[in-house]
Amino acid sequence: MVSEDPADSGSDEVIYEEAENIRRATRPPALTILATIFAGVLIVMIGGLASYYYYTVQSQTGAGTKTISEQWNTVVIATNQLTNSFADLNKFEDMALEGSSSFETALNKTNGQLRDVLYKLDSPGGYSLSGNVFNSRLTTFLDDYIAYLREMGRVIEKGRSSLIKEMKDIDTLKTLSEAMNESYDNLLVADKGSVITTTLSRELFAIASEVEDFVQTYLDEQKTKSDEDDAEKTAANDVTTKFMQAYVGKDVVAMRLYLTPAAEADFQPGAVQEETSEIKSYKIADTRKLSDTKIEIDATLTKETPDGVTVTDKRLFVMLKQSDGKWLIDSYRSV
Repeated sequence: MVSEDPADSGSDEVIYEEAENIRRATRPPALTILATIFAGVLIVMIGGLASYYYYTVQSQTGAGTKTISEQWNTVVIATNQLTNSFADLNKFEDMALEGSSSFETALNKTNGQLRDVLYKLDSPGGYSLSGNVFNSRLTTFLDDYIAYLREMGRVIEKGRSSLIKEMKDIDTLKTLSEAMNESYDNLLVADKGSVITTTLSRELFAIASEVEDFVQTYLDEQKTKSDEDDAEKTAANDVTTKFMQAYVGKDVVAMRLYLTPAAEADFQPGAVQEETSEIKSYKIADTRKLSDTKIEIDATLTKETPDGVTVTDKRLFVMLKQSDGKWLIDSYRSV
């Protein structure tokens, strides 16, 4: 029987322990493995989410930009139609013309198109860029643009109703034009994404000044016409006054000088000479120019009868302008 050497036994234990230590060192703990797996999965998820977010945001932003660009092109086209229509006008009266090809029709069409764009911009399902600085300024510009067009419509109505008497009657149009111009400049500054590829015609912002020129010319012409009308009325009044002076003196020869050929044919000098009442006064109450060749005059004659009774006689004189420019009485009947 061979006895076991204690030295050999100790040597084996040492060898076993070293081998175990090596085995443990080369085998990763379970916790380490799980942590590694979790970290890997997390990295994959983060990468996927990042890719999804980038794709989604970029797609939405790109679609939003494209949608707004398309709507902006609608604004540009509508503006060009408006400025082209305005370019056909030569005077303020042209603005008040009606019909399918009128400036007012183009104005209303542009107004409607801008409202459609603004509605889409403000709708709950609006554009992807909704809420950013550009959209905010685009909304402000469209609001100002629409307010400007609305005031332009009021100016047209005032002109059609002859309610524009002085330049201050269109001051609001100029104020709104300036506000629109400012909000447009602010919009261009905010366009960092180059949404606006086509700018608006500068003629849009010059319309208000051109309307001012139209109105000034219109008012000047109205004043000239008013002065001319006043001169015509004065001439007609002078004729009736001279006629009545001859009537008071029963000067039938002089009375004939102020009658049209038609009125002279119906003239009855005997009735004038046989008049028993004495004309005490003659007063013009109103003079109306109905056309370039016709004026009506309301006059009041105060008479005294032979028995001392005062009588008021209202007369309507119809005056016609002759080919030589003189005004003559065509009739002078009691009313």
